[in-house]
Amino acid sequence: VKMRRGWDKGSINAPELAVLLESVGVAAITVHGRTRVQMYGGQADWSTIRTVKEAVKIPVIANGDIWSARKALEVARQTNCAGVMAGRHAVRNPWIFRQISEAARSETPYSPTLGEVREYVGEILDSVIASSARYPDSRMKKFLNFIGASIDPDGAFLREMRVSRGIADLMKVCDKYMLGERANFPFPQEPYAGVCPRPNHEDR
Repeated sequence: VKMRRGWDKGSINAPELAVLLESVGVAAITVHGRTRVQMYGGQADWSTIRTVKEAVKIPVIANGDIWSARKALEVARQTNCAGVMAGRHAVRNPWIFRQISEAARSETPYSPTLGEVREYVGEILDSVIASSARYPDSRMKKFLNFIGASIDPDGAFLREMRVSRGIADLMKVCDKYMLGERANFPFPQEPYAGVCPRPNHEDR
């Protein structure tokens, strides 16, 4: 079962619900550190996840603000959880699972380049075209909204990407920011501060 810490700050009932779920045979629980009312805004509260972990014997998996290997290990230490779940940030950075594994072994996490990110974008495009999406450029922008949070610190890529028209125009913007002299630039594990993946929906 996956759940949030509660409906709002006045009804944080995840620990009680976890005990109930365990009693009826649920094998594991994933807890997102935000309330339903928060949606994706604000910060995840990992203390509730730790409280859930202490309330049950079944595995508890932490979710919320897992945007890098560093954050994954931090939440694991703070909650003593059995594992972490990366959500939206796995779309932005598909290398996150490798990076978490390497960091957990005290190894230097793999650092992809913007050129590799452009290859990833190409793979997404192939899948979108194969799906016969009615508006493939709009579908691509849903993915690029996340990826773009780590392309440049000023959010220029996101602004140009969002106003592009058609796949050809959209891919030109991608090439501009991910290829050429920028191809060997490192793709940061964490999103740039202040760069909003989805306007009016979340802080990071």
